[in-house]
Amino acid sequence: MEVVRRVIKLAAAQGSRSLELRGRVAEVSKSLIPRVVIYSVDCGDVRIRFDTLSDLLKLNVGDEVTITVGK
Repeated sequence: MEVVRRVIKLAAAQGSRSLELRGRVAEVSKSLIPRVVIYSVDCGDVRIRFDTLSDLLKLNVGDEVTITVGK
């Protein structure tokens, strides 16, 4: 979590209004909610977990992705 805070502070200091991370899909699992998939992305020091509808996004383990978080 400390790494994430440092990255966010660095992005803010540079005047950026978004945070961009690149990584590989490490895990794909089904949610208890129907038609929802949970992805785990390994970005080195940071691991991101997010869920989405299976109809919107289809990723496989090992796929390279870029995740942008913005205001």
